[in-house]
Amino acid sequence: MRPVLHSILSNRTRAAGTDVRLGVTMTEWKQDNGRVTVKTSDGQQRVYSLVVVADGALSKTRERLFPDAPKPKYTGQYCWRLVADRPPEIDRCHFYLAHPITAGLMPTSATQMYLFLLSPEPQKIRIEEGTQWQRLKELMAPFGAILGKLRDNLSASSIVNVRPLEAVLVPRPWHRGNVAMIGDAVHATTPHLASGAGIAVEDALVLSDFLASETDIGRALDRFEERRWERCRMVVENSVAIGEMELNHASPDKLKALMAESESALRADI
Repeated sequence: MRPVLHSILSNRTRAAGTDVRLGVTMTEWKQDNGRVTVKTSDGQQRVYSLVVVADGALSKTRERLFPDAPKPKYTGQYCWRLVADRPPEIDRCHFYLAHPITAGLMPTSATQMYLFLLSPEPQKIRIEEGTQWQRLKELMAPFGAILGKLRDNLSASSIVNVRPLEAVLVPRPWHRGNVAMIGDAVHATTPHLASGAGIAVEDALVLSDFLASETDIGRALDRFEERRWERCRMVVENSVAIGEMELNHASPDKLKALMAESESALRADI
């Protein structure tokens, strides 16, 4: 589960001696002679050789760094998630189709799993938190077996997460001078390949490698973008394409083929 992963990463980061300041944002920056002077919301001003921006799909820095960059676009689906106890038979990802609904179960530990459900919605709408479990129950009506049991156990105490699906792929370059963007800030994707967080983490790993091997930061950033572009483009565009195929009632064989092709590419070295 994400909280467990977050705890592991947070503990390792602090143990490494990294200066961590939470709740602080970058308010201003100025570049001069390969240095970046940064002002932050806690009133401090510091000078860095490189600023790496990872402020998500709704990145405010992207709007300032690249005013003409595309903005996240709604893809026509909502994603619903529910954490539940995991029965022994759910030992891998299971998919279920009841057009136009796609659902699945994913084990996350020895005792837990989560349900995901994709539903079509022509426009982004607000779904009141208090009624989300009722709406999810309606969407799960076509399913039986284990999904039917999960549906029947839904109640006002169920913790349901629901989000509209949006995606954005920012054309290269992803940096201006010594300010660079990574992760969802430049390639936010839908969850159809379950790789959004994965390719964001990959960005950090690959960028670290290039910064360690290159003395010139600009060269390191160029090599980073060259290495990352095709893989990130594939994840974003194929994820959106899978969602469109679901909305257009494509055959399960075609969906399976594109997912298999994408997953094969994702298994390649980063």
